[in-house]
Amino acid sequence: MEKGIELHQFDKENKEGLEETLGKLSLSDSEKYRIKQDIEAGHLITIPDEDVTIGSWTGTGYISLDKTTGAGAYMISGSLNGGAKPVIATGMAIYALIMEFGSAYFLINALSLVLVPGIIKLAGVALIMQGIYVINMMLIAYIDYMATHDEAYFDQFVNWFLKSGLISSIQLECAYFLLSIFWVAEACDDEKEENNAEVETDPETNAETTPENTPETTPDTNPETIPETNPVAGQTGGEEENAGEVVSKTVSVDYNGASTSVYRGGNDFSIKPNEVKINKSTGNVKTTHGVSINVDPNNVSKFGGAYKIESIPEGLKIVQRGAKPEHFEIVPEYEMPLEEFQNLLNQIEISGPY
Repeated sequence: MEKGIELHQFDKENKEGLEETLGKLSLSDSEKYRIKQDIEAGHLITIPDEDVTIGSWTGTGYISLDKTTGAGAYMISGSLNGGAKPVIATGMAIYALIMEFGSAYFLINALSLVLVPGIIKLAGVALIMQGIYVINMMLIAYIDYMATHDEAYFDQFVNWFLKSGLISSIQLECAYFLLSIFWVAEACDDEKEENNAEVETDPETNAETTPENTPETTPDTNPETIPETNPVAGQTGGEEENAGEVVSKTVSVDYNGASTSVYRGGNDFSIKPNEVKINKSTGNVKTTHGVSINVDPNNVSKFGGAYKIESIPEGLKIVQRGAKPEHFEIVPEYEMPLEEFQNLLNQIEISGPY
């Protein structure tokens, strides 16, 4: 050898001096056992008489040659071969695991956020299962290669690694596509709510009123001819006056063509997170969202009892909102600070529980 270190060769017919040589080298018990097993299997072991020092590394290496097939494994202490393939393979395996399970987790979350047809969800699940299968096959090839150092297993490992990368990329692309649908839908909902906030409905004509179509009115000098109007859409009832100011309104809503009472679950009107929408430019509460009420007391009784809404103060109105026709909300009549909205909610008169 270049370093002047003597080499020994051992096989099944020549084991003399094997134990002595192995005792000189920095080999683990498992590595010594592997050498003995290779010898019993008919391999020719070529091994140095002592450890080798190269730079800052000190260790040993040996060659295990299969005399039947001519295949050889070139080993160094720590069970790494003479090349960098095991280290590279380990890094590739870890990277593939992170990418596959990371992209699968991302896709699962995207599917849970978007209401998509069942066939798309099935396709997403199938893609995830296929990714898990490919990762499983890649790890099998990796384990076989690390155990035998057979180049055929390494080629299989690389092939499955490339497939896992392709599937991970498809999963990420599907997740981004679904999330983009979700983000667009969210943006459209916000824009729709802002448009709805700018359009009010005339309770008498059930027509939309905007600055362009609001009719001009002239004051009637005869107080007996002034019609009584109801300023709250979807709401009927009289008004109590105090020094010429409207201070409260009795409450009922139009539900299935009939005037119906509404109920609140519990007697607390504290605003909960996400119950209201805030105008980002003014910081005021929008007129589109508010506290929930329902025409069916059984639907809200589980939230602390069903309390009937008897009257609401001026500045609040009741609107139907959502897919369920029995669900209503108490919202501001105009945009106002959150504190003012809460103060008005606290003035609501209720009875019950029922």
